Amino acid sequence: MMKVQSKMKQIIAILCYLIPIASYSGGHGHEAEAHVHGVASMNWILEGTELSIVLQSPMMDLLGFEYRPKNNDEKLLFAAMTDKLKNPTKVIELIGGECRLISANISNPFREETGHEEESSTLSHEPSHSGITAKYDFLCQQPSQFQAMNVKLFNTFSDFKVINAQWIANGKQGGAELNQHQHLIKVR
Repeated sequence: MMKVQSKMKQIIAILCYLIPIASYSGGHGHEAEAHVHGVASMNWILEGTELSIVLQSPMMDLLGFEYRPKNNDEKLLFAAMTDKLKNPTKVIELIGGECRLISANISNPFREETGHEEESSTLSHEPSHSGITAKYDFLCQQPSQFQAMNVKLFNTFSDFKVINAQWIANGKQGGAELNQHQHLIKVR
């Protein structure tokens, strides 16, 4: 089991690093930081009974702005966005497989190196191209029955236009460009 988890983590790390670079580089000259508003990436892997999903998105598409929230209204919007992302039923619907959530981790691009989010007095509030990463880990009781994933982000966050999805499911790989009209990923 530990060997499979280690292998999954390595594959996901590679996917999370390479796919956004390939998706966003397009000759902009700053591959690691570049992103396109309206375009996100979703990478996932099903290995044995473990399903891991990683969503990477520009903050603009989730929040409507990309800078550190500066007033109470913006802080409330940020908290609401984070709460939605922590609830995988707002992000995806898994069809088949009897999968249950083990963990949901949402990155905070505004967290200080010290770990204190409120130390913003010396930081600039100028817009930057902030992004967010959400990672979900599931344990599937019947992975051979996993049929599809319905991506619900287009309903939850209206600024999404395209989600580039790539996956590996028990040795098979695939990819799709998802949008409001095509948001179902069929595994079988």
